[in-house]
Amino acid sequence: MIGLRVPECYEWKETTAGRVVQRLDDPSSLSWATITESTKAGRFVVRQGGPRRLWDEIVSAHRWWQEQGDPVFSRFGMTIDRDGQRLWLDHPGNVVPLTGGVDG
Repeated sequence: MIGLRVPECYEWKETTAGRVVQRLDDPSSLSWATITESTKAGRFVVRQGGPRRLWDEIVSAHRWWQEQGDPVFSRFGMTIDRDGQRLWLDHPGNVVPLTGGVDG
């Protein structure tokens, strides 16, 4: 779901000073986010920059997925016709919002 709701976002990991840093990048907008484990166990530090707020988009996509009851892959479908393609959850009338932005 995150891949669909946060398009053009690429993830990779690197190790810096003995800590794993997860990085998100959108090359077309030069937006980025980093997630680094804090010195406090179980806590993380998030930094982001550029016109897109990639981490905020990730959080929004995850929240939407949870609000839908953590749906499994088999609950999704796709309709393709002359008007385009639409991803839906449970039935064709329940179209998944693929805005790529943060929900208001």
